[in-house]
Amino acid sequence: MQTEAKVGIAVIFGAALLILLLGRVGKWSSGDADGLRLHALFDNVAGLELKSPVQVAGVKVGEVETINLKDGKADVGILLYKGVTVYRGARAAVRSTGLLGEKYLEMVGGNPELGPLSEGELVGQYASSGDMDRLINSITKVAEDLGSVTETLREALGTPEGREQVKSIVRYIHDFTEALSERGPLVMDRLDHILAQIEDGVGTLGKLVNDPGAYDELTGTLSDLKAVMAKVRAGEGSLGRLVNDDALYNNMSAAAQGVRDVTDKATHGDGTIGRLLNEDSTINSINSAMKSVSQLGNKFGTMRTFVTFSNEYQTDFSQSKGYFGLRLDPGGKRDYVLEVVQDPAGRTRWGTATVTVGGVPTTTEVLRTDRKFMVSAMFSQEFGPLELHGGLVESTGGAGVRLHAFGPLNLSVNAWDFDSVKVQHGSPHLKATARVDLGRYLFVQGGVDNALNSLYQTPFVGAGLTFEDEDIKYLLGAASLN
Repeated sequence: MQTEAKVGIAVIFGAALLILLLGRVGKWSSGDADGLRLHALFDNVAGLELKSPVQVAGVKVGEVETINLKDGKADVGILLYKGVTVYRGARAAVRSTGLLGEKYLEMVGGNPELGPLSEGELVGQYASSGDMDRLINSITKVAEDLGSVTETLREALGTPEGREQVKSIVRYIHDFTEALSERGPLVMDRLDHILAQIEDGVGTLGKLVNDPGAYDELTGTLSDLKAVMAKVRAGEGSLGRLVNDDALYNNMSAAAQGVRDVTDKATHGDGTIGRLLNEDSTINSINSAMKSVSQLGNKFGTMRTFVTFSNEYQTDFSQSKGYFGLRLDPGGKRDYVLEVVQDPAGRTRWGTATVTVGGVPTTTEVLRTDRKFMVSAMFSQEFGPLELHGGLVESTGGAGVRLHAFGPLNLSVNAWDFDSVKVQHGSPHLKATARVDLGRYLFVQGGVDNALNSLYQTPFVGAGLTFEDEDIKYLLGAASLN
């Protein structure tokens, strides 16, 4: 046999073997794989492909089987390998191995008490880390917010008075840097001295840091506060009835109407009180009352009110959290803070959902998120450089501590939401913040939010604008006089 014939036979044999292997591989990779099939709906699955891995706790447990468009959302078919169990309440999120890395599907959460997921069930969507488009959109949103702040500053500082204020700020920064240069070593020495006393357990903060008894006492106080808030929510006690009992509100409304009727009669001179008010013998009493009102007005004249707008960008979740606050400073070492918080994570509660599997509706208990607008109302008391505050924090009981470290630097730690029902949220919501004031109006801050719950933990950065408002003070004074 000639050499050319041998080569031809070998090529034909190799091609036939290659076609056979490709057919086998195609058969192996067809949709005949054995396992549990689920579905998940996403707003965006950009970068996710067929055969992309499905992971639980970093372990590959399946792969993406199908990707289809359903009612404007991405319907992703999930194939879990045989022997893998995922429980109801689990959620799926699109993740990536890096900023530009391979996309994969991660499943988190799940409650074993609710039982395992069955064939064809729908898995809820969990907030994903976001792709490049969302990152760019978030950066654009931050840039637009900064542009709005810049436009506001331009309108406020573009006038001759504004330019004078800018000059004052520059002079303030210049004086501050000179003072910091001159007194910086002294401040650092005093700070070292304070830290040394804290390490030695001297003073209130030192005992709080080093004394286990102080920690136990603080823990007991927080437990008592949690129990009190639970009683208030349950309508127990005087404060609980005041918050939850509609009958008390109706009684107060009826009492107010009765007072109004008595006042009308007194104004027209009817009855004993009306005649008493219209006789000359009551002039001295009225003058005395007017002096008391004048003293109350003077007290409101010394009160200072501050308005604050701020925004925080949560880097791990690509979300923004906004704050609008009002701080009342009556003088001395006490402050009162009212704040409205817009949190994209919202508040979580248990609810029910009905899922149809094989034509049979099944009702299960699921977690729902609502109340994205929350309220804080706190009272604070200063003890030297240390400030303790507590009350209502984001619509739950909470407390915190702030340290005026030196110059424009403030360090604070706040804790709230001690009985959260979120999955893997067994610890209180703890937030640590470092804030630096840039003059009288602007400040920047950063820190870690939800530091005790790893699934929801995220660093954040932010900025804000604060200013003193006299009009609010006079409105409060007028309301108190009325």
